[in-house]
Amino acid sequence: MRLRGLVKTPLRTAPVLMLAVLLSAAISPLWSPMGSASVLLRVNDRDFAATKEILGPHTLIRNKAAVDRGVFLVANTHLNSRTFSRTVILVVEHGGQGSVGIIINRPSDVSLTQLVPKAKELGSKDDVVHFGGPVSPNAIVLLLQVRSPLAPEQGIHVFDDIYLSSSSSVLEHLLRRDDSEDMFHAYVGYAGWAPGQLTSEIKRGDWFVVPGDAKKIFSTDPESIWPQMIKALSGQWVLHP
Repeated sequence: MRLRGLVKTPLRTAPVLMLAVLLSAAISPLWSPMGSASVLLRVNDRDFAATKEILGPHTLIRNKAAVDRGVFLVANTHLNSRTFSRTVILVVEHGGQGSVGIIINRPSDVSLTQLVPKAKELGSKDDVVHFGGPVSPNAIVLLLQVRSPLAPEQGIHVFDDIYLSSSSSVLEHLLRRDDSEDMFHAYVGYAGWAPGQLTSEIKRGDWFVVPGDAKKIFSTDPESIWPQMIKALSGQWVLHP
């Protein structure tokens, strides 16, 4: 589903405030009256109960990357928030105005066609909507893997060939084409932090910071992303008594 006819030169970096405006704008031409609250409800009703302490309570945390656009936040095992426990979040903006991220490992049981009826007409099959975070649950956000060297229209470059968009025209073109290597996931809502909040949480040990990886977003079973990354991290951090 290549973005032919929808590509321009890469856009300049957008500040957090502008990004928040972009993400909070629902794709109104395709939007279903059903809304997305049910996605949030169904995802949060899942069992995210206690998990095995893979790292243990005396782990010396050493992050592999500085927090910035394009890194993953991997929830530490002690983070027992119902919303963020066992999550992996792609940071799409970080700066003086705050931080914005998309949870990449919370697929829902709601299909894209349920929220966007027109998607069925455009050829969508079994695409599911993912829970991207608790902020703006009435917004659909797209993460795209674009093999073209040009950015999609109204897209924000995150890292490598990964872009962020909430454009209805981009979604329509993605759904119309099945002859491309380009990929996308649709998310409802996003995660947001006030200025300095995310940095404080990282210093407290709530999150590991690692470089982003497109394969984790598009080629890994969502249920396996967090366990795989935690196990990998457990072999890299130094344990002390």
